[in-house]
Amino acid sequence: MTDLEALMWRLERDRRLSSTFANVAILDRRPDVERLRARLVDAARRIPQLRQRVDEGFGGLAPRWVVDNELDVRSHVHHVALPSPATHRQLYDLATRLTADPFDASRPLWRFTVIDGLPKGRAALLQKVHHSITDGEGGVELALAYLDLEREPPAANSSPAPPPDPPSPEPPPPEPPAPDADDAAAEAVRRTLATALRVPLGVGRRVQQLLADPDALGEASDAATRTLDEIGREFGEEARSPLWTGRSTRRTLHTTSASVDDLKAAAGRLGGTLNTAFVAAAAAAAGDYHRRAGSPIDTLRASIAVSTRRAESGSNAFTLTRFDVPTGDMPITDRFEAVAEAIAQARAAGSDTLVDAAAAIGAALPTSLVGRFALAQSRTVDVATSNVRGAPVDTFVAGAQVVANVPIGPLLGVPVNLTALSQQNRFDVGIHMDPAAIAEPELFARSVDDAFTSVLTA
Repeated sequence: MTDLEALMWRLERDRRLSSTFANVAILDRRPDVERLRARLVDAARRIPQLRQRVDEGFGGLAPRWVVDNELDVRSHVHHVALPSPATHRQLYDLATRLTADPFDASRPLWRFTVIDGLPKGRAALLQKVHHSITDGEGGVELALAYLDLEREPPAANSSPAPPPDPPSPEPPPPEPPAPDADDAAAEAVRRTLATALRVPLGVGRRVQQLLADPDALGEASDAATRTLDEIGREFGEEARSPLWTGRSTRRTLHTTSASVDDLKAAAGRLGGTLNTAFVAAAAAAAGDYHRRAGSPIDTLRASIAVSTRRAESGSNAFTLTRFDVPTGDMPITDRFEAVAEAIAQARAAGSDTLVDAAAAIGAALPTSLVGRFALAQSRTVDVATSNVRGAPVDTFVAGAQVVANVPIGPLLGVPVNLTALSQQNRFDVGIHMDPAAIAEPELFARSVDDAFTSVLTA
């Protein structure tokens, strides 16, 4: 695993910091489940991430990927039904519960669930993947392994045989011998020394001070945790909201959608891009919620995931950019201009050190202290956003057409994550919230709807 992948996996021990992401694809009819399983058997033969599981390694500090030679796709593809006719509220509640359910570390970190019972004979497919496998853009690429561009492609005209139990993937490369305790300890020290060269000098010294006191580290003493809190503050200012201070493992999901063409046209009239329109709508919704709740605020802290993917990139290639967004009561034209300027300034200043620094520090510290650092960082953001580009054409899953998507972005300790996924002319937004932070999620969802309307009619 890379440092970033290892960090995201180790943080899984605190369910508030889970980095699992998912997507609810709304289908025009029930897919052929056996056909889907057969496609995923083939995909697992070709895509290494789908057949790798986690080996915790020495003391849980150095997890690594190993090939699961006993992969059984049946254990990763489930089929359930809601009482028919189910409401979308019931579907989203089930989807958030299934997404929050921890992965079994003895198996590869992905799981699909076909959900029946929607009105008009529709169904849904929940695609759940742990972030250590890939990022959102990589998740779209993985989806191409089982999506079709027509309902009945030529290769699917004949009914496929059920997959073997278990399937037989291509022979995996030989696994290196497990390190003994001395070798593993030496490797941990080497990684720690390398870490100090990748973080700012002052922070590197503070980490070194922590490592010099094993008792304080092991017991997570007050002195050690205070030091780590101080390190956390060096990587970002506190979030702004006076309301969104609670955190929990509870989740709720809402959604909104718009036309890609209409949103691009509105952004063009406002002098910017679709992505700026998306972030401006998020800022407007957050400000509107605070005003309706009786706590108006002029500025909140937002983050946006920025892809750094290149041809040679690994499974996770992204960084986070954090910046202040205007949330006061103002015309959408003024807000759009201010958001565009804030994004431009943040990008001109260079990529945020949060992701790389957190991964580097995580490689050097015990999980208990890494979690504390991550929680401190989560409190530097009020609203997380991510905009993922999907397929520009119609797609099908085992004979069923995808008619809408509801992406479920990871919260990672943030009050709300708005993730957008575009497909064809649909711009679908999943509004994933922690109700301990946002006490009235339905109110916030209405604020998001109103915000997109204000952008589209500008």
